[in-house]
Amino acid sequence: YSQVREFPQYKSYDKQLPKIISDLAKEKSLSINSDTISFLIEQLGTNLTLIDSEIEKLQVAIYPVKTINKEAIKKYCTSVEDVFILADLIIDGKKDEIIKQYNILTERRHPLEIFSVLQNSFQRFIFIKHYEKKLNNKDIALKLKLHEFIVMKTQEKLRKTSIDRLTEIRKNLINAEYKLKTGQVVSGDIILEMALLS
Repeated sequence: YSQVREFPQYKSYDKQLPKIISDLAKEKSLSINSDTISFLIEQLGTNLTLIDSEIEKLQVAIYPVKTINKEAIKKYCTSVEDVFILADLIIDGKKDEIIKQYNILTERRHPLEIFSVLQNSFQRFIFIKHYEKKLNNKDIALKLKLHEFIVMKTQEKLRKTSIDRLTEIRKNLINAEYKLKTGQVVSGDIILEMALLS
């Protein structure tokens, strides 16, 4: 894997995000229009480390073409939805399926990218679980900048999962990511880390 760059965190509504993505493409001698940038954000989320990595992947995949389009994104980039599936499997404790899904993801994503999306997911799960009896769904949705329907579906998914369990999973994710960043584990061991989360 190539060196993973570190970026500040942005939200989808940040006005500077499209320009930053455009600049990342220009660094790699690629162009991308505003409509395609919006589609890229829909597919990948707002993690710029992930986006930069995926643009680098596209640079190789579409060569010698210099323009990124939606078809290329669909073909070569992995949607964050695939990582959300992994998050659901971790909650359900389906060890064999966790390993299978993780192996599929690591064929197209750097492990640190997967852990970043997972951590954000579980941070959101913890927030929703914490406030579900203190705030209504509309207020939770406003705080998280999510659609109210997503909050409702997440609550249904987490109904049988305690906030302590969610916190423990996120702690495991943080520890696994730290070990990966510091070279304490190699890719094969990461799969074991993921299995232990269940």
